[in-house]
Amino acid sequence: MENNQTAIKDAIIANLPCNVRWIVNDTPVDFDFSSAHDKLCTLPDWALDANIPGIARLRIIGHQDVAEGGGARPWLCVHIDDGSVWGFDCEAKKPMFLLNSSLPRFIASFRLLNEYLVANRELPPEIGNCLQHIDPEAYHRSDWRLFIDGINF
Repeated sequence: MENNQTAIKDAIIANLPCNVRWIVNDTPVDFDFSSAHDKLCTLPDWALDANIPGIARLRIIGHQDVAEGGGARPWLCVHIDDGSVWGFDCEAKKPMFLLNSSLPRFIASFRLLNEYLVANRELPPEIGNCLQHIDPEAYHRSDWRLFIDGINF
């Protein structure tokens, strides 16, 4: 799947909502995967100028919008060489951050969280363990871990 952009697009279309809103600590967090329905694009040239290793190999699969434009607005990207899923936010201290080690693991993690957050339900205490089970290779350094820690403060 890593180099097959058609397979990546098909997996996103089949398994992720085009648009969805989560409510996290009373804050809306919107996800938009509609860009992956057309073609997987590279980050804009001005973002590529950041000269971060691996950034040119990212392809945009969607974006996230926290607090209706009042918070972070990272792109969600797949690394076409190894299939890992990353966020990229040029305004963050660390602009490129890991979400999952593969697209199938990203989809599984996203769908698990979506079950609760789209309905504004409280996450169960074992959610971190569930996400770690989905992606044991990456969870300890994943932004999902930080996201869960932020919700369960």
